[in-house]
Amino acid sequence: KDEEALLKTLNDLELNWTANRPCASEIKCADALYIIKVNEQKLVDLKTKVESINKAKDLMGVIKGDFESLDVLFSDIEMLKKIWGIVQEKWQTIEETGQSLFIEINPVQFSKSLDSMLESLQEISRTYKGDPVLLGRRKELQNIKRKNKLIMELKTEAMKEKHLKQVFAKVKITKLMEEIRVKELLYIDTDYFEKSVNDIIALAQGELILESMLKKIKEFWSKEIFNFVPYSTDKVFLIKGWDELINRIDEDFAQLSNMKISQYFKTFETEIKTWLEKIQEMSLVIEKWVDVQRKWIYLDAIFKGSQDIKTQLPHDSEHFEVISKEFIQ
Repeated sequence: KDEEALLKTLNDLELNWTANRPCASEIKCADALYIIKVNEQKLVDLKTKVESINKAKDLMGVIKGDFESLDVLFSDIEMLKKIWGIVQEKWQTIEETGQSLFIEINPVQFSKSLDSMLESLQEISRTYKGDPVLLGRRKELQNIKRKNKLIMELKTEAMKEKHLKQVFAKVKITKLMEEIRVKELLYIDTDYFEKSVNDIIALAQGELILESMLKKIKEFWSKEIFNFVPYSTDKVFLIKGWDELINRIDEDFAQLSNMKISQYFKTFETEIKTWLEKIQEMSLVIEKWVDVQRKWIYLDAIFKGSQDIKTQLPHDSEHFEVISKEFIQ
């Protein structure tokens, strides 16, 4: 009777395990391991009782009951226990990262961790081929990796605060920037929001190109100085290198003009127009300066190089002398 009761208990355990076996990947790790722990303990208790009865039967020389399925059940539980233990270890890293603040996360490092997890699950899958838990969790890891790619794009130089606010508004995250956690981005529906979010990212990247071009123009002209070379014996210094400056002006004017037809022009409209005016003004000033310097050199050679000219053209010579002093000063 005791043996019959144990066989019935074993049968009940098998039926319960079959019905509640944690083989679906979407089950939480803690829930799966709890189911395994409860059933494992019941099997341990049953095995202890079976061993006790078998010892008594051995002493009496009586045939033992068929409890082979007990070992099969133990083997299955041990297998799932190992699988879920590994999954729990991997997901603990993901959960810890999920608690990190968005402004502090290093998505590149997280991506490396995800790659390592995928490789690890791939290796385990060779031992437990076709296991639904491993297959499902690998698929989920790939999905998380895809969402982390979005986080990487949100953390680039192009994404200013205004762009990030637009993205978070699109995905229905209403918290302050400094309060947003990574997990909130890992569980958004990227397929649903993909186009609108990508549009904002593309806008930010386009604006960054214009911003970089403007920055180079501003930095050049804020640091550029004229190259002076000595002329004659009057300690006069003239500017040289006009061609390079004029070429640079032409290049910058062309770039700024092209910016006006860019779809990202509105963001920098005031700044672009201001610099177009400055470049045009510089072009006029330099053009005039080149002309004046060229004429001064020509006239200086005439009036300073010949006493006869001074004698023949005294009024012109005096007039040039006055203008020359102003030019030199």
